[in-house]
Amino acid sequence: ETFTEISELMDAAPDVAEKKLATVKEFLAELKPESLAGRSQLAQAKQILANFEETLALSRVPLADLEKQVDEKPNDLNLLRKYSRKVSQEINPIARTEPEKAEALLKTAKARVEKLSEAATEKEVKTVLEQIERGFSAFARSIEHGHKIAALIGKPAPAWAVEEWANGSPL
Repeated sequence: ETFTEISELMDAAPDVAEKKLATVKEFLAELKPESLAGRSQLAQAKQILANFEETLALSRVPLADLEKQVDEKPNDLNLLRKYSRKVSQEINPIARTEPEKAEALLKTAKARVEKLSEAATEKEVKTVLEQIERGFSAFARSIEHGHKIAALIGKPAPAWAVEEWANGSPL
């Protein structure tokens, strides 16, 4: 099994993904590579595993809970990073298929980050909040594409004005 397969299960079947991650963790714990390259690959695999475990755990936390927590602790860097990842988890899958809903989530997140920026007192926190705000532009582009796709649904395809044929005879 691969991390790609587990990644696909994280949304569809998180309990199955969790069991598979536990199996991977056990397997990696048993490995004792002798070469430097092997030890490096093992370290990378463990880092990927940790990232997957964190992502899975975060997927089970409601966005509203994280919003409340960051509002209460605007200078908590770890919490801000989790909030940013959660916003991404919520918006990315629906940006092109449900652009209105994604747009509403993005609008709420932008407003919250703006408020947090005003409340933040630490320079590093303000820097992270600026990074989060810059990341919102990628969401906005995906949502814009989603609106364009939605506008095409139910409309007839444009007529083609074909002048030449390749790889076959004209119809």
